[in-house]
Amino acid sequence: MDMALVSWYDAFDLPPHWASFEDLRKDGPAVVKSVGWLLDPEPLDGYITLATSFVDENFGSGIHIPKSCIIEIEVLSRKKKKNEA
Repeated sequence: MDMALVSWYDAFDLPPHWASFEDLRKDGPAVVKSVGWLLDPEPLDGYITLATSFVDENFGSGIHIPKSCIIEIEVLSRKKKKNEA
């Protein structure tokens, strides 16, 4: 299981005031960056799943991100323990 940084497009709110169509175009898409353990195999078709913690085969917290919203997945390196090859 790899640790990953995922950049993805999220839904976002309209402004809390009256706005013209042109005003609505100014904000652009909301780009979110999430970090977590990238579950493999993927538990849900059409989504990647990041978990923020796990013990054995049990996962806590996290998020399912639609694959169609993903901009980039960057697998993060990890330090090896002294006793690892």
